[in-house]
Amino acid sequence: MSLVNKLLSRTKDGENARSGSQGEPDLLDGSLDTLDRILRAMGEFAVELEEEDPRFQDLCKEYARHVTNGAAILDEGIAEATDGARQWGRVRRFYIDRRQRESEFVAERLRNYRLLVEDMVVGLRSIASREETTETSVTDGLKHIEKAADSGDIASVRVAIEKTMVSVNHAFNEQRRLFEGQIAQANSRMLSLREDLANAREDLKHDALTDTYNRGAFDVAMQQAVSLNFILRQPVTVVMLDLDHFKAINDEYGHAAGDDVLRSVADCLSRTFVRRSDVVARYGGEEFALILGDVNAATGEMLVNRFLAMVRETVKIPYGKADSKVTCSGGLTELLPADTVESVLLRADRALYKAKAEGRDRLCVAS
Repeated sequence: MSLVNKLLSRTKDGENARSGSQGEPDLLDGSLDTLDRILRAMGEFAVELEEEDPRFQDLCKEYARHVTNGAAILDEGIAEATDGARQWGRVRRFYIDRRQRESEFVAERLRNYRLLVEDMVVGLRSIASREETTETSVTDGLKHIEKAADSGDIASVRVAIEKTMVSVNHAFNEQRRLFEGQIAQANSRMLSLREDLANAREDLKHDALTDTYNRGAFDVAMQQAVSLNFILRQPVTVVMLDLDHFKAINDEYGHAAGDDVLRSVADCLSRTFVRRSDVVARYGGEEFALILGDVNAATGEMLVNRFLAMVRETVKIPYGKADSKVTCSGGLTELLPADTVESVLLRADRALYKAKAEGRDRLCVAS
């Protein structure tokens, strides 16, 4: 009897095919266990696709249980196997379809990365060429002006200046037009790659106490934000937050109470900044840092003030007095095209110190 027949049928006395000779149970157990592990591993280590079914990993486990004991998969319309049979065709199709989708997704992403690199190379070459053309236009124009000036004819100088300005203006406009076209082309590809960066951040290390990103993860995300802002010119808001009088909480109520407060504040952050692209990190001690992509300063200010109010109203100190409350201070700034990581963090820090100096429990926005 073939392995497939053994898996699909029962013996005449009603027992599963596993009741055969001594070697057959080991072979069948090993085959079923292997299939079980393959399906579970597919869910655990799957490539995350766009519009991913949030239940995919659970679905893999259900298929694994169906393979091992014939369990039903209700979402897939597969009933419980009462006669030992399995829906092998459905299992194969589930596995193959997923692998095909992952292969297509990865191939498309690699293609986008290659095209983006090619666009950057072409753009750099074009910049070099246009810079040379612009420089030539300016140089030639200056020579004409000098020649006209040597003649002493004011009218000739005026004509030379006008022609030079028209030529230089045309050169700069053409250069700007090319830059804008290259940025628009890169932007269309970068939009899909930004989601990849958001997915990659999920793999970065988290702070064990607050389950927010840690300092190292924030530093990586901050560098990515500066680079993307330079290319896409889309708003990015950076916020530095600090718990007010946190040392006093630790000193009076103990570090366990302080840890509980930090966890509660982190929970307020996760409930306020809910987008997958939002980066919420514990920057150090009682300080948190935020990176809000596609958010300008005005919107960021509204969101942070909502968070500050939530902390003020909901976070309590364990074993503290009934009227005791926890507050935070914040500094906010919007990323500028010329910013570096250091310059934007310095602005946000200065705004935070200003909020502290003005009485705490407030947000200051850097101008």
